[in-house]
Amino acid sequence: MVIETAEEIIDVVEVVAEAVDMVAEKIADDLADGSKLKTTVEAIEQVAENVAGKAQKAVDFIDEEAEKKLSPIIEPVKQLTQVAPSDGS
Repeated sequence: MVIETAEEIIDVVEVVAEAVDMVAEKIADDLADGSKLKTTVEAIEQVAENVAGKAQKAVDFIDEEAEKKLSPIIEPVKQLTQVAPSDGS
């Protein structure tokens, strides 16, 4: 439950960062080259790209760690719950 909640929050952060990146890029395209405003918007775009990338890495890390920690618990349960194939008799 905690893992899923964390992933959902990180997913929202990633989506928002990608939206900010997209909007900043469109705004920067319309601004005069070399202006302070364009430089600032481009910096915001870079930060948003960085946040989106880090958010994806965080989700990947959570998935890997959850798999490592849960696998020793889940595998024995899977083996216990598997039904042996019948021979048809």
